[in-house]
Amino acid sequence: MGSIFSVSEMRSLLEAENNEKRIKRVAAEFEAIFLQKLLVELSSTEENPFFSPQTRFWENLFFVQLGEELSEAGGIGLRKYIIEALKKNSG
Repeated sequence: MGSIFSVSEMRSLLEAENNEKRIKRVAAEFEAIFLQKLLVELSSTEENPFFSPQTRFWENLFFVQLGEELSEAGGIGLRKYIIEALKKNSG
């Protein structure tokens, strides 16, 4: 799964004729972003005096990738509820 921030991935999502595919893709991306933000917030709760701004930058990049990988591996179950809500609201 490529990032939804990729122009080609976004184009393929918008051009997809299958609404089911779109819903699943959006739910997976939302879960990945949610996990990324959660990991970043959890890591920033305790300040480490040895971390420089550069270290924090690389750590955040790591959490972005980790969030995507966790989502691809099944995530935390949030995707299922997002899919249900999107199906319910999309008619």
